Amino acid sequence: MRVLFAIVDRKLTDAATAIFHQETDGFCLELWGKGTASSEMVDLLGLGSPDKTVIIGTCKNSEIEHIFKRYKEELFFSKKGTGVAFSVPINSIGKSSLDYIEHKFKEIKTLMEENKDGK
Repeated sequence: MRVLFAIVDRKLTDAATAIFHQETDGFCLELWGKGTASSEMVDLLGLGSPDKTVIIGTCKNSEIEHIFKRYKEELFFSKKGTGVAFSVPINSIGKSSLDYIEHKFKEIKTLMEENKDGK
């Protein structure tokens, strides 16, 4: 199991999450952010516009390379200003703990959507 982190230009959010959902049945959470990095760091990382979305999701080890490949080919992650993605392994988490975390992320996502809709 892995946790995927992707930082994408806001305009690529829908495409990035669509790829994620097409490649895995894991869950993901989208968080809007605004970059505060210095212009040198932005240039180094190729981050472009300061309006970003941070995507955090879970997926199987076997799925991560497919996601990265599609991000590179379809969202042009190899070009500056499109996005960056990385993953970290989850080595010692049990199924019940993962289910709990997924449930909490879904609650957070629901609250964020409700707040976005003005509820």
